[in-house]
Amino acid sequence: MKDSANRTKSQALAIYLFGLKTGMSQNIIAAYFDTDLSQQNVSNYCNQIRQDLNKYFVTLNLGVKHMNRDHLCSRNSVFVKQFCENQENTKIALIGDATYLYCGKSSNNVFQRMSYSVQKGRSLVKPFILCAPDGYIVDIYGLYPATWNDARIFEHIIETDVNLKKILIEGNIFIFDRGFRDVIDSLKTKYKFQVMMPCFLPKEQKQFTSHEANQSRLCTKIRWVIEAVNGMLKGSFRSLDIRVENKSLTHYLIDFRIAGVLLNRFHKRLVSDDKYALEMATKMFENKDKSNELMEIVLEQRLNRKSQLKELENLDEELVEFPKLSLECINSKITFGLYQLSHSLSYLAENFKKHGKCQTSIYKDMTNISYTNDSTKIVTAKIHSRHSANREYRSYVAYYSCKETEINRYEFIKDWYCECKNGARTLGSCCHVAAIIYFLSFARHESSSLKWPAQKLMSIFPDRLDETDFHTTEDEKLTKKKSYKKKEVKNINMIIQVLITKTGIVPTRS
Repeated sequence: MKDSANRTKSQALAIYLFGLKTGMSQNIIAAYFDTDLSQQNVSNYCNQIRQDLNKYFVTLNLGVKHMNRDHLCSRNSVFVKQFCENQENTKIALIGDATYLYCGKSSNNVFQRMSYSVQKGRSLVKPFILCAPDGYIVDIYGLYPATWNDARIFEHIIETDVNLKKILIEGNIFIFDRGFRDVIDSLKTKYKFQVMMPCFLPKEQKQFTSHEANQSRLCTKIRWVIEAVNGMLKGSFRSLDIRVENKSLTHYLIDFRIAGVLLNRFHKRLVSDDKYALEMATKMFENKDKSNELMEIVLEQRLNRKSQLKELENLDEELVEFPKLSLECINSKITFGLYQLSHSLSYLAENFKKHGKCQTSIYKDMTNISYTNDSTKIVTAKIHSRHSANREYRSYVAYYSCKETEINRYEFIKDWYCECKNGARTLGSCCHVAAIIYFLSFARHESSSLKWPAQKLMSIFPDRLDETDFHTTEDEKLTKKKSYKKKEVKNINMIIQVLITKTGIVPTRS
């Protein structure tokens, strides 16, 4: 592209990047830059810049064709090296996921069927992003139909991308979510790859076992990067996060790829828990097969019975011996990450609103509980689910008595357990347990830290409106049950009529 009498190369590039960044229409962009600039001028400049960037910038900076194995291995995080037994750093680790690009309805019936997502209830297409564990984008593929799931998309990529197959060898690592379940066996048996994916909860189980929950935690500790990359792409370049006109879809993959290269070149790499990463990764890997002793005690001895509990009225007097921890200590030794801590205040706020305090109980009799340390105590509290208004999870924390002057004795918190799906894991606590530990070990000693989040939002509702107004009443539940029974009786009568018609046999009452 060359300078012209009407604009320079820099001006054309600025117009394209401004549109990519803001997502504004070309008419508005024209008004921003020059009163004499038309929408057609903006369109022409963007097309020229897009073609040149794709030819001279993207192809030299995106895709495995310009990379070697050492380059990709150098981008492995500490957690990948520990969790995947890759201390020598000879295995490539890649994380993949599809994202959405919403579009409009089409008069092309075939395209409309392929682009309609039943899950989202609207038309969309899917770009697919493959990145390294530090957030470096390896490649962006697409665009794929909405009817294709993640497994089918990746199966197509691994079969058609010759350069990707050349650089991968047996033992390389892929980190996926549950949407890739249909391609896992093929990757393991056909290509001999190592695959990490969160476990599935069988229908007959209410929660994961300790081993399943721990394995899922190891996976999510690495896989969060791809979600962050998707967020950065759409947050930094708003044009990738808006509903796209169908006529523009033909060039949107190039826009995604240009945005990906810009992230690679000018954004910092994604690193979690940098200060404690090695220590945290080592401890998590060593304890990945550790069972949850407290869970076994709770289930065997039915510790959820109210008769065994004593509600605590004054926590400052009755729980003096609970270990005092700093936020850094809770993050690096208990939760193994900030996600659980970031939700603690939200859970506590609901608990305080309902009871006026953090309602906590302690077990009266510890003589029959088989802990080696005589000073062991167990506290418990019910924490409301953030997803369901009718569900509460009872969470337990076992601890050793600690002197009031001792700080950050995290080893005095022996075990934890929660009734939620991931509550049995030992590699970091769930959010419900984290809320209890956060309050008892830190927040109640630092009153300034108890600032409930987003309280102003409740002021938009009528004063007397309560969340219970949205709950299903007992009469409504009874009515639903009766309607289900009527449907069952109706179905049985229909079956009987069909049998009579076909066989001529009239059933008699017994």
